[in-house]
Amino acid sequence: MLVDADFNPELGFMRRRDFRKTSARARYSIRPASIAALRKIDFQGRYNRYQTVTGSEVQTEIFNLETRARFESGDFASLTYSHNLEALFEDFEITDGVFIPVGTYRFDRVRAWMFFSGHRRLSGRVGVEAGRFFGGTRTELTAGNRVEVTPQFSLEPNIAINWIDLPQAAFTTSLLRLRATYTLSPRSFVGALLQYNSEDGAFTTNIRFRWEYRPGSDLFFVYSDGRDTLAGSGVRSLENRSVIVKVTRLFRF
Repeated sequence: MLVDADFNPELGFMRRRDFRKTSARARYSIRPASIAALRKIDFQGRYNRYQTVTGSEVQTEIFNLETRARFESGDFASLTYSHNLEALFEDFEITDGVFIPVGTYRFDRVRAWMFFSGHRRLSGRVGVEAGRFFGGTRTELTAGNRVEVTPQFSLEPNIAINWIDLPQAAFTTSLLRLRATYTLSPRSFVGALLQYNSEDGAFTTNIRFRWEYRPGSDLFFVYSDGRDTLAGSGVRSLENRSVIVKVTRLFRF
Protein backbone atom coordinates (compact mmCIF):
# COMPACT_ATOMS: atom_id res chain seq x y z
CA MET A 1 0.00 0.00 0.00
CA LEU A 2 1.25 3.45 -0.95
CA VAL A 3 -0.26 6.71 0.37
CA ASP A 4 1.32 9.99 -0.76
CA ALA A 5 1.87 13.04 1.45
CA ASP A 6 -0.84 15.07 -0.34
CA PHE A 7 -3.58 12.49 0.26
CA ASN A 8 -6.39 14.00 2.35
CA PRO A 9 -8.74 11.43 3.94
CA GLU A 10 -11.85 13.59 4.26
CA LEU A 11 -13.77 10.92 6.21
CA GLY A 12 -10.87 10.23 8.57
CA PHE A 13 -10.50 6.50 7.96
CA MET A 14 -6.78 6.78 7.20
CA ARG A 15 -4.67 7.43 10.31
CA ARG A 16 -1.43 8.09 8.40
CA ARG A 17 -0.24 9.65 5.20
CA ASP A 18 3.08 9.77 3.38
CA PHE A 19 3.84 6.07 3.92
CA ARG A 20 4.52 2.81 2.18
CA LYS A 21 3.12 -0.28 3.91
CA THR A 22 4.35 -3.84 3.45
CA SER A 23 2.43 -6.64 5.16
CA ALA A 24 2.29 -10.41 5.21
CA ARG A 25 0.34 -13.05 7.10
CA ALA A 26 0.54 -16.82 7.34
CA ARG A 27 -1.74 -19.19 9.25
CA TYR A 28 -1.80 -22.91 9.90
CA SER A 29 -4.83 -24.58 11.51
CA ILE A 30 -5.38 -28.06 12.91
CA ARG A 31 -8.50 -29.83 14.19
CA PRO A 32 -7.36 -32.38 16.78
CA ALA A 33 -9.78 -35.29 16.75
CA SER A 34 -8.30 -36.75 19.94
CA ILE A 35 -9.55 -33.86 22.14
CA ALA A 36 -13.36 -33.73 22.16
CA ALA A 37 -13.62 -30.28 23.78
CA LEU A 38 -11.22 -28.63 21.33
CA ARG A 39 -12.54 -27.60 17.90
CA LYS A 40 -9.49 -25.94 16.29
CA ILE A 41 -6.03 -24.55 16.98
CA ASP A 42 -4.63 -21.72 14.87
CA PHE A 43 -0.97 -20.72 14.56
CA GLN A 44 -0.56 -17.35 12.92
CA GLY A 45 2.23 -14.93 12.10
CA ARG A 46 1.74 -11.34 10.93
CA TYR A 47 4.19 -8.69 9.78
CA ASN A 48 3.52 -4.98 9.10
CA ARG A 49 6.15 -2.42 8.10
CA TYR A 50 5.47 1.30 7.57
CA GLN A 51 8.08 3.43 5.81
CA THR A 52 8.17 6.87 4.30
CA VAL A 53 7.22 6.92 0.63
CA THR A 54 10.87 7.15 -0.38
CA GLY A 55 11.60 4.12 1.81
CA SER A 56 14.48 5.86 3.54
CA GLU A 57 12.97 5.86 7.06
CA VAL A 58 11.05 3.18 8.95
CA GLN A 59 8.10 4.56 10.92
CA THR A 60 6.63 1.39 12.45
CA GLU A 61 7.42 -2.29 12.32
CA ILE A 62 5.29 -4.94 14.06
CA PHE A 63 5.84 -8.69 14.08
CA ASN A 64 3.23 -10.90 15.82
CA LEU A 65 3.11 -14.60 16.60
CA GLU A 66 -0.25 -15.86 17.87
CA THR A 67 -1.66 -19.18 19.03
CA ARG A 68 -5.43 -19.45 19.34
CA ALA A 69 -7.49 -22.37 20.63
CA ARG A 70 -11.21 -22.52 19.86
CA PHE A 71 -13.38 -24.83 21.94
CA GLU A 72 -16.61 -26.65 21.07
CA SER A 73 -18.39 -24.45 23.64
CA GLY A 74 -17.69 -21.40 21.46
CA ASP A 75 -15.08 -20.04 23.88
CA PHE A 76 -11.52 -19.44 22.73
CA ALA A 77 -8.18 -18.47 24.23
CA SER A 78 -5.18 -16.80 22.62
CA LEU A 79 -1.55 -16.06 23.40
CA THR A 80 0.37 -13.45 21.35
CA TYR A 81 3.98 -12.37 21.24
CA SER A 82 4.70 -9.01 19.59
CA HIS A 83 7.97 -7.36 18.59
CA ASN A 84 7.56 -3.64 17.88
CA LEU A 85 9.64 -0.86 16.41
CA GLU A 86 8.40 2.73 16.67
CA ALA A 87 10.34 5.70 15.30
CA LEU A 88 9.39 9.11 16.67
CA PHE A 89 10.40 12.08 14.52
CA GLU A 90 9.22 14.63 17.10
CA ASP A 91 8.61 14.60 20.85
CA PHE A 92 5.35 12.90 21.81
CA GLU A 93 3.29 13.98 24.84
CA ILE A 94 1.87 10.74 26.18
CA THR A 95 0.20 12.41 29.18
CA ASP A 96 0.16 15.88 30.69
CA GLY A 97 3.72 17.10 31.06
CA VAL A 98 5.32 13.75 30.14
CA PHE A 99 7.11 13.66 26.78
CA ILE A 100 8.72 10.72 24.98
CA PRO A 101 11.77 12.12 23.16
CA VAL A 102 12.67 11.68 19.51
CA GLY A 103 14.28 8.33 18.77
CA THR A 104 13.78 4.75 17.63
CA TYR A 105 12.28 2.39 20.18
CA ARG A 106 12.16 -1.41 20.11
CA PHE A 107 10.11 -3.38 22.60
CA ASP A 108 8.64 -6.86 23.06
CA ARG A 109 5.19 -7.56 24.49
CA VAL A 110 3.10 -10.61 25.42
CA ARG A 111 -0.71 -10.69 25.50
CA ALA A 112 -3.06 -13.40 26.82
CA TRP A 113 -6.81 -13.37 26.16
CA MET A 114 -9.81 -15.50 27.10
CA PHE A 115 -13.13 -15.05 25.28
CA PHE A 116 -16.39 -16.47 26.62
CA SER A 117 -19.18 -17.29 24.17
CA GLY A 118 -22.29 -15.13 23.97
CA HIS A 119 -24.66 -18.01 24.70
CA ARG A 120 -23.73 -17.81 28.41
CA ARG A 121 -25.48 -15.54 30.91
CA LEU A 122 -22.00 -14.14 31.68
CA SER A 123 -19.99 -13.66 28.50
CA GLY A 124 -17.21 -11.42 27.25
CA ARG A 125 -13.44 -11.29 27.36
CA VAL A 126 -10.59 -10.89 29.83
CA GLY A 127 -7.02 -10.08 28.85
CA VAL A 128 -3.67 -9.04 30.20
CA GLU A 129 -0.71 -7.60 28.28
CA ALA A 130 2.77 -6.79 29.55
CA GLY A 131 6.21 -5.87 28.27
CA ARG A 132 8.53 -3.04 27.31
CA PHE A 133 7.13 0.31 26.19
CA PHE A 134 9.12 3.31 24.84
CA GLY A 135 12.11 2.73 27.09
CA GLY A 136 10.00 1.66 30.07
CA THR A 137 7.26 -0.87 30.78
CA ARG A 138 3.50 -1.04 30.38
CA THR A 139 1.05 -3.55 31.87
CA GLU A 140 -2.55 -3.51 30.67
CA LEU A 141 -5.59 -5.25 32.13
CA THR A 142 -8.78 -5.27 30.07
CA ALA A 143 -12.16 -6.87 30.61
CA GLY A 144 -15.38 -6.56 28.68
CA ASN A 145 -18.36 -8.59 29.76
CA ARG A 146 -22.08 -8.98 29.22
CA VAL A 147 -24.33 -10.03 32.08
CA GLU A 148 -27.87 -11.12 31.27
CA VAL A 149 -29.69 -10.15 34.47
CA THR A 150 -33.06 -11.10 32.98
CA PRO A 151 -34.13 -11.90 29.40
CA GLN A 152 -35.10 -8.21 29.07
CA PHE A 153 -32.29 -6.53 31.03
CA SER A 154 -28.54 -6.79 30.40
CA LEU A 155 -25.40 -5.02 31.65
CA GLU A 156 -22.10 -4.67 29.77
CA PRO A 157 -19.26 -3.43 32.01
CA ASN A 158 -15.90 -2.69 30.38
CA ILE A 159 -12.61 -1.72 31.98
CA ALA A 160 -9.12 -0.98 30.70
CA ILE A 161 -6.32 -0.07 33.10
CA ASN A 162 -2.74 0.71 32.08
CA TRP A 163 0.18 0.88 34.49
CA ILE A 164 2.96 2.74 32.67
CA ASP A 165 6.47 3.19 34.04
CA LEU A 166 8.77 5.33 31.86
CA PRO A 167 12.17 6.89 32.57
CA GLN A 168 10.40 10.27 32.62
CA ALA A 169 7.51 9.33 34.98
CA ALA A 170 5.18 6.58 36.16
CA PHE A 171 1.40 6.92 35.88
CA THR A 172 -1.83 4.93 35.58
CA THR A 173 -4.72 5.43 33.16
CA SER A 174 -8.22 3.98 33.44
CA LEU A 175 -11.12 3.75 31.02
CA LEU A 176 -14.40 2.58 32.57
CA ARG A 177 -17.58 2.00 30.61
CA LEU A 178 -21.00 0.60 31.51
CA ARG A 179 -23.77 -0.11 29.01
CA ALA A 180 -27.25 -1.05 30.20
CA THR A 181 -30.09 -2.20 27.95
CA TYR A 182 -33.71 -2.86 28.88
CA THR A 183 -36.09 -4.28 26.27
CA LEU A 184 -39.58 -2.93 26.80
CA SER A 185 -41.12 -4.92 23.96
CA PRO A 186 -40.00 -6.61 20.74
CA ARG A 187 -40.16 -3.15 19.12
CA SER A 188 -38.79 -0.83 21.81
CA PHE A 189 -35.87 -0.57 24.22
CA VAL A 190 -34.04 1.87 26.47
CA GLY A 191 -30.23 1.91 26.54
CA ALA A 192 -27.73 3.88 28.62
CA LEU A 193 -23.98 4.30 28.22
CA LEU A 194 -21.78 5.73 30.99
CA GLN A 195 -18.05 6.26 30.42
CA TYR A 196 -15.20 7.67 32.49
CA ASN A 197 -11.69 8.42 31.22
CA SER A 198 -9.15 9.16 33.94
CA GLU A 199 -6.64 10.65 31.48
CA ASP A 200 -8.71 13.80 30.85
CA GLY A 201 -11.23 13.41 33.69
CA ALA A 202 -14.13 13.15 31.22
CA PHE A 203 -17.42 11.57 32.30
CA THR A 204 -20.01 11.12 29.56
CA THR A 205 -23.61 9.95 29.65
CA ASN A 206 -25.78 8.82 26.76
CA ILE A 207 -29.37 7.59 27.13
CA ARG A 208 -31.35 6.40 24.11
CA PHE A 209 -34.94 5.28 23.64
CA ARG A 210 -35.97 3.57 20.42
CA TRP A 211 -39.50 2.62 19.36
CA GLU A 212 -40.26 0.93 16.05
CA TYR A 213 -43.83 2.19 15.79
CA ARG A 214 -44.34 0.36 12.50
CA PRO A 215 -42.08 -2.03 10.55
CA GLY A 216 -39.15 -0.06 9.15
CA SER A 217 -40.17 3.19 10.89
CA ASP A 218 -38.59 4.40 14.15
CA LEU A 219 -38.78 7.05 16.82
CA PHE A 220 -35.53 7.89 18.66
CA PHE A 221 -35.11 10.02 21.77
CA VAL A 222 -31.48 10.62 22.81
CA TYR A 223 -30.06 12.52 25.77
CA SER A 224 -26.32 13.02 26.23
CA ASP A 225 -23.98 15.16 28.30
CA GLY A 226 -20.28 15.42 29.02
CA ARG A 227 -18.63 16.57 32.25
CA ASP A 228 -15.08 17.43 33.26
CA THR A 229 -14.54 15.86 36.69
CA LEU A 230 -11.26 17.77 37.11
CA ALA A 231 -12.93 21.18 36.86
CA GLY A 232 -14.72 20.94 40.20
CA SER A 233 -18.35 20.39 41.09
CA GLY A 234 -21.57 22.06 40.02
CA VAL A 235 -22.31 23.81 36.74
CA ARG A 236 -18.61 24.41 36.03
CA SER A 237 -18.04 20.72 35.28
CA LEU A 238 -20.74 20.54 32.58
CA GLU A 239 -19.13 20.81 29.13
CA ASN A 240 -21.97 19.86 26.78
CA ARG A 241 -25.56 18.66 26.84
CA SER A 242 -27.95 17.75 24.06
CA VAL A 243 -31.41 16.31 23.47
CA ILE A 244 -32.17 14.81 20.06
CA VAL A 245 -35.48 13.53 18.69
CA LYS A 246 -35.46 11.64 15.40
CA VAL A 247 -38.39 10.15 13.48
CA THR A 248 -38.08 7.93 10.42
CA ARG A 249 -40.92 6.68 8.20
CA LEU A 250 -40.68 3.94 5.61
CA PHE A 251 -42.92 4.35 2.58
CA ARG A 252 -43.60 1.26 0.47
CA PHE A 253 -44.72 1.54 -3.14
